[in-house]
Amino acid sequence: MSKLKNAPLVEVVFEIKWGKTTRKGNELLIEFSQKEQSLMPGKFQIYAESEGFGLLEVIENQPPFPHLVKYRYRKKQESYPLYQLGDGVYTINQANFGEFVYDWDTFKIDVQRGIKLLEKSYPFPIKDLPLIDIQLRYRDVIPSENNESIFDFINNKLNIGNISLPKKLVESQNVKTDCPLGSITLEVECDTPRGQIICQINQGTHNGEKVFVIDFIVTSKAHVFVEISYDSLISWCSNAHNHHKVIFKAICNEKFMETFV
Repeated sequence: MSKLKNAPLVEVVFEIKWGKTTRKGNELLIEFSQKEQSLMPGKFQIYAESEGFGLLEVIENQPPFPHLVKYRYRKKQESYPLYQLGDGVYTINQANFGEFVYDWDTFKIDVQRGIKLLEKSYPFPIKDLPLIDIQLRYRDVIPSENNESIFDFINNKLNIGNISLPKKLVESQNVKTDCPLGSITLEVECDTPRGQIICQINQGTHNGEKVFVIDFIVTSKAHVFVEISYDSLISWCSNAHNHHKVIFKAICNEKFMETFV
């Protein structure tokens, strides 16, 4: 994959979510064993420290909900790569700003190390991990030009087609098409890995400037795995990356792509 000189990429995240799920009426319950909640963070800290990630950051006052990060493991303050752990969630993060530079070959090594850390610290055999979903996410931040709306951005710069709110909806509900904030999500099915490619486009602010934040996500549910193992998780990540190699260039129109060369 050829690299863009001025790529808008700011962060790459590999994420695994798990938990034993049951239903109580219409409510979905996600449960974790006591060992997962009490022993796993400490075991992970020991193994992470042995790999040089000895700085532990505890996120205080998190509500008692599943899939919220509670612990961060770094080599030093504000450094990347970063490993994050919570009840039923584990992420491997790499930044692409300032002194931090994303490179797939290096990030793949970080993921390999991270999966080994997860495998060692999970209190049961990794094949018994009650996986819910897995994803590889690339986040781009693109400055807004001339106070453009999210519709202007999509219609003028992306290969998606013209998008707008229906005229009758705008007239009947007094919906503003030039609102400063907005979000649009596109989703398609994919193979190898079987799952979905998701493009989330959000309009907001970054460092006080108006921007568009685009998350390109490849994600799969647990049923696509024959067995959860180190090899199957690494293989999934590599296959997901193959999609990411073409997603950004495919979705941006030719004129817009020239601004990143």
